[in-house]
Amino acid sequence: MQIFGKPIFFLIAFSCIFNVGFSKEFKTYGVMQTKFSYYLNQELSNEFGLGKTAFGFDGDVWRSFGYRILVALGRDFKFSAFDVYGRFRLKNIEIRAGQFKPPFSMERLVSFLRRDFIDNAMATGLVPSRDMGIGFFGNFDYFESNLAIINGEGLNAVEKNSFKDVIFRFVPKYKLLRFGGAIYYGKSGEDSLIAKNRYNLQGEIKISGIFLRAEYVCAQDGDDEMDTYYLSAGYRFKSIEPALRYETADGNKRFTGGINLYLKGYKLRVQVNYIHEWDDDLSQRLAGLIQWMF
Repeated sequence: MQIFGKPIFFLIAFSCIFNVGFSKEFKTYGVMQTKFSYYLNQELSNEFGLGKTAFGFDGDVWRSFGYRILVALGRDFKFSAFDVYGRFRLKNIEIRAGQFKPPFSMERLVSFLRRDFIDNAMATGLVPSRDMGIGFFGNFDYFESNLAIINGEGLNAVEKNSFKDVIFRFVPKYKLLRFGGAIYYGKSGEDSLIAKNRYNLQGEIKISGIFLRAEYVCAQDGDDEMDTYYLSAGYRFKSIEPALRYETADGNKRFTGGINLYLKGYKLRVQVNYIHEWDDDLSQRLAGLIQWMF
């Protein structure tokens, strides 16, 4: 069962009224992405589509209390809510209550506006893009720490059982290096619950325009287990950034090579990716994306 479906326009109207009438400080923001795919060895040769097309509101109500609402247009051309949460900020700590990103993988916590590649890694997709609950986000001088208690049902979905999923993430930092891990402990199902656990190792280094990032995830769903990882690297030189990523998941392998062109920073950016996938079959495609921010 989905929530934030038909009432989405009431949510938008409420946000506008709330911003004007009650927020001490607020801002509106948005992004529009146009995507093109060319398939080299499939029946469907090419297509235009939407990347992430979204707009939102971010504001402070009183002292350290604020909120964030992000609404996006999906591939089916229907609006849905993504970020819908209230927050409490205190120095390096933020507590969120509502629908937010599960703080598990490193790539998941990167804003879609700043992705190095058009598509997320397969390892990142093992945890939903958003979930309902309460979360602790801490970013200190020498480490990052996260704790979240969520429904575990994913984006815009209501709870199906009384079991709550728990995420704990801890990533020490030293100068330009981050390395740590995360644990996701949960259950899925309605009448008969099965284990839904994820274990993550993650690391990243950034130096002089170069980034190196890697993540490993072991996923357990009942008796099924899957290992997946990715390795990615890139080099930002002025307005140009070539990037490479290799990943594997349950025997499926994928290579992505691309280039990012920053015509006006992230406000006007062009991405071009070549994606090569192979398991039993071979898939090759070219993808391009143009991003406008306002």
